[in-house]
Amino acid sequence: MPQFLSSRSWALWILPLLLISPYLMYAQAPAHFSLQVDRGGQGELTGIPLRNPILASGLVQSGSASGQLTLQTPDLPASFGSLLKGEGPCYLEFVGPAKHPWLGHRLEIDVARTKQSTNEFIFVSSSQRNTKWPVDSAVAGGQAEIRSHIVLPTLLERVLKNQQVASTGMGERLYPYPAFASVGMSLSSGRMSSLFIWMDKSGKVFWGADPATGIVTPEHSLILPPASAVALNLGPAPLGLGFSGDEVKTPVVAPIYAGTNLLCYPYMASMKLSPVWSLKNKFLSKTESVSQCDRIVIRKDGEDQQYALYPLFGFGSYGVWQKQDPKTGNWIHPPEYLKAIDPGQGFYFISSRNYPAHTFLPP
Repeated sequence: MPQFLSSRSWALWILPLLLISPYLMYAQAPAHFSLQVDRGGQGELTGIPLRNPILASGLVQSGSASGQLTLQTPDLPASFGSLLKGEGPCYLEFVGPAKHPWLGHRLEIDVARTKQSTNEFIFVSSSQRNTKWPVDSAVAGGQAEIRSHIVLPTLLERVLKNQQVASTGMGERLYPYPAFASVGMSLSSGRMSSLFIWMDKSGKVFWGADPATGIVTPEHSLILPPASAVALNLGPAPLGLGFSGDEVKTPVVAPIYAGTNLLCYPYMASMKLSPVWSLKNKFLSKTESVSQCDRIVIRKDGEDQQYALYPLFGFGSYGVWQKQDPKTGNWIHPPEYLKAIDPGQGFYFISSRNYPAHTFLPP
């Protein structure tokens, strides 16, 4: 079970999230988030309730279905093309105003095309990471921010190298040779993918579905979007992780798809599982069969614990997440309830239907 800390008392401190924006006019005071894991091999579910610093911010003037947006940014140094040079995958997020139809939505930036831009044009592309598509004229008037994505291999490189050394000679092989760690993450809507991690003799770290084949998954595709989480299986040694970046203070659209979703409340606060959240999204309670009702799974002390919504017409209030037997679907007795999820703690949301408009709201 991870321990979430607010101080700097951890084993390793990594700063891949930039402490200072390359353009100081957009910089915010950095926030810090950290966790400690007693035993990485148990597979911790974790997200990052922070974002990379802003690269640019402005008012969207127009947008078209072709993926071209005009962003008015008074302090833009030259062009968006020059702004993104050297940056990895980036996204544009709508952060205001309060009633704007695109508030909370994100669009993937076509970095290669935008790098060719010599003016205020930004180009976005069709992607499963887009929370709304296609672009329409309603984007006009939206306040938008451009940020680089959190890329997992970049974020975890130092920790992984230390973990590989710590795992050597411990007499415990948890993964197929030569892998020393693995992760579970969502690379497609509603589906989980498992990836192994290994290192070559030069010390370069690789990620892929099968280390025996040597086929490597491109690093730029291993992204942790806002409000998502990852299942870390980093071997038998204890570890500590630290992150620095901007706090999230606006609504975040986090679509839920039929299947298994790995989510994280995107704010530096506990997620309270209030009935309002369940009612607003019309989640399916356990009046349905165990295979159809919506379920939340958290991981505690290396073991999964499953919860489902108490029935609408039961002897409790709708919106209470009650513990159940994951095999039979029966309620656990005496009853146990999940009332909140810690900051940065990932959780599985398993559903039989889509909730494309699901949105996390600031606490």
